Amino acid sequence: MEIQQEIGTGTTEYSINGEFSANGYDNTLKFERGTVGLARLDYTYYSSIDPSITEEGYNSGYAQFFIMAQDETAFDGYYTAFGKVIEGIEIVDEITKLETEVETDEETGETSETTKPVNPPVISNITVETFGVEYGEPETHETFDINSFIMEKLYGISY
Repeated sequence: MEIQQEIGTGTTEYSINGEFSANGYDNTLKFERGTVGLARLDYTYYSSIDPSITEEGYNSGYAQFFIMAQDETAFDGYYTAFGKVIEGIEIVDEITKLETEVETDEETGETSETTKPVNPPVISNITVETFGVEYGEPETHETFDINSFIMEKLYGISY
């Protein structure tokens, strides 16, 4: 299956349902140091237009993941936790020390550090241990088009 992504929009060929309690799943994994989670989009900003948009964000994961460098209970129940680093946590610690890019506000001239590394790390080798469990392919669905949603809800323009 080919995956296509438009930079900045999160548009892909498919999405995966978020498996966490706020989305009706019984996932008891906690977001503590070393937990591996599925990234997703957050459409909460648009919930005043249509409250159902929150669920679209819940089900917008597809290929990006993150590894917790420290405990963060605010993610519990709202993001899919699906694994745990069992070896090599010191590499996660090194990633947190990487130099990040600086952004300048064009209006004020103020600078601020971003989360984008100057020299992004690349995974050259990773092993996933399932302890003998066969998980199969995830259930997928067509990706939600946030741009069409906004155009229709705000401007009455349908694609």
